[in-house]
Amino acid sequence: MPSLWKTLLLGGFPISTAAQECRGWEAIKEPADLDKFANCEAWDGTLDIDYRFPGPLVLPNLVNITGTIKIEYHGHPPQGQHITSLEAPDLVSLGEDLLIDNMQPITRVSFPQLETIRSLTLTESGTDLTIDFPSLEEAGSISIFDYSSFASVNFDSLRTVSDDLTIQSCGQCNYPSTTPPSSFGISLPFLESAGFIQLAGAISSVTMPRLFSAGPPAHSEGTTSTNSGLRLDLNVLHDGYDLDFANLMSIDKQLYIQGDIESLQIPALQDTDASIHIDSGRSLSLNSPLISASNIELIGSIESASFPNLSEFSQITVNSRSNFNCGGFEDAITETSSYPDDNSTLVCDSPSGGGLALPAKIAIGVVVPVVAIVAALIIWQVRRARNNKRNRATGRNAHDNSSVSTPAPTYAEPERRTARTSRARTPSPPPPYSPQEGKGA
Repeated sequence: MPSLWKTLLLGGFPISTAAQECRGWEAIKEPADLDKFANCEAWDGTLDIDYRFPGPLVLPNLVNITGTIKIEYHGHPPQGQHITSLEAPDLVSLGEDLLIDNMQPITRVSFPQLETIRSLTLTESGTDLTIDFPSLEEAGSISIFDYSSFASVNFDSLRTVSDDLTIQSCGQCNYPSTTPPSSFGISLPFLESAGFIQLAGAISSVTMPRLFSAGPPAHSEGTTSTNSGLRLDLNVLHDGYDLDFANLMSIDKQLYIQGDIESLQIPALQDTDASIHIDSGRSLSLNSPLISASNIELIGSIESASFPNLSEFSQITVNSRSNFNCGGFEDAITETSSYPDDNSTLVCDSPSGGGLALPAKIAIGVVVPVVAIVAALIIWQVRRARNNKRNRATGRNAHDNSSVSTPAPTYAEPERRTARTSRARTPSPPPPYSPQEGKGA
């Protein structure tokens, strides 16, 4: 606003040269209370708006507020007279917070010129709530929780959120047993970084073409910081989401995407320690340029997955309801990485595995030889036992036979047999010589 640039800085608080300075904590209960802001462009303090303010509330003239704007109601939804909308058409800077808590009657929150804010928190607001912050560029945290639905959400200029950026509608709906509310699109065309992005509920589309960093959070004072990374819970029955994060290069802690995902593109993400969890309710084929990763979990209707550059990972788990080719997938991972020689783990399960997976092949190659060796040892043991039993039986028989047999012959017996043999074979001596026989011749 032109008047904003015609200010002087006094203690960090801009004071208009032509307008009254206004300070303090101020309660706004009725329209007459707004008169005190008629000559104020800046307010150094907090505005506490009573939920019983009748109808729509417009904060006129205010360009800068150093403190907080809040509307709170504790208990059941207010009955009777109550505020229905909040607008600050000229406000450019809110030093601390905008808090609207448990105000279901409110159907519109519009700050069309607001550029910076520490934290924006809207909880349990009205059905078909319109949220309009078209000029907001920087925020410490944005937390919008609603249990019905949104008519529209406009953060068309948002560039950075140091901590949480959470937009959640119909958080307690149970589809499809209950009728889903009307859906809405989330478009963040200039968002570059956030500590933690969580989008959930009746969302028809998600667009973040310039996002390059999701986490870590800054944990700034006065902001909401619950987690880190990017989480999408798209739980509405849908024809299919086309998600394209063309510039996303850095993710801290988690990348969690659940819903009827038809396509998912993250072409710039190459190295991450974040846990990656993709759960698709529709047929999904993934192709990722990841080089190194920690844990990757793919579940649901995963048709195929390709990681042609993946060289390092801790664990990959695939639990597909489709005809996912586990064997081919694991063979491809083996070609590019050190799996299974390193400490990484790969588990794949699908109704049609497409052949034996690598762990199964390894198991067969290891188990079959071991079984053969064990079987050979058992056979050898059995044969050895039989031989030992047979030898023991033979020894006992030999001992028994020796106790009843004739003693071995002595040395004299063979000599007698030899003597008899000699006598039988010696011829008789010739008759004695007779001289008479000699003369007669």
